[in-house]
Amino acid sequence: MNTDATLPPYDAEPAGDVITLGELRDDFVDLADFDLDVDDDGLEVIVEDDYTWPEPDAAALDAAARTSLVVTGPVHARQRLAQAERQTDTGRLDDAGFLAELDALMRDAGTTAAAAADREALRGGRDLLHRASAADPQTVGWARVTDADPCAWCAMLASRGAIYRSGDAAQLKGSAGPLAPVDAEDLEKYHDMCHCQVIPIYSRTDWLPEQGRALRELWDQATEGHAGQDAINAYRRAIEARRRRARARGVSLA
Repeated sequence: MNTDATLPPYDAEPAGDVITLGELRDDFVDLADFDLDVDDDGLEVIVEDDYTWPEPDAAALDAAARTSLVVTGPVHARQRLAQAERQTDTGRLDDAGFLAELDALMRDAGTTAAAAADREALRGGRDLLHRASAADPQTVGWARVTDADPCAWCAMLASRGAIYRSGDAAQLKGSAGPLAPVDAEDLEKYHDMCHCQVIPIYSRTDWLPEQGRALRELWDQATEGHAGQDAINAYRRAIEARRRRARARGVSLA
């Protein structure tokens, strides 16, 4: 969506009053590290001159990451080890059951720590995008987008459209039809190995990205005749069935 304006560069380099859309594309291509050969159409975009990028709270992010990795790694492993020792009375290394449990808990600890590391690696970018868009006066709301293989919960959130700054429901034109938009608290909940993002939006009318429309159509089909928790369960079954088919064909769900 073109807002006819852009935020200034994230770094401290000086910015002019305007930039062309082609120059913005070139910047994106350079940062994303892929090839895109598009002529600069010369369309000028105003550079916002009253916007200051929020400073990241690096100390808080580091502390959260350390806590998460410690709890899901060594702390989790010690708890499982103590449990295994109690179950086998002595935790003897010549006890086959204890050795099997020890092997399982180490694999589990590694998996959970890796999932936590994945979540923490994404936290910084998610946090910056949220705080930057919150400070952007042209942002009117936010919506969730998923990766190519979303779970049923994330797919449902993405299918609901956008939440807006204003609490006035009359302004939510076309965002989610008869469905209430996603709750603001749910919008930024991320489970382990979740690669969803929350993106800013700039229109109050008929805003639902292509991915969201597809997931919404599936919701309408899967939940026909259902309500409440039954509808959520029906949607979960439909999403899981599509995930299995997509994986078998080697294609993306979303």
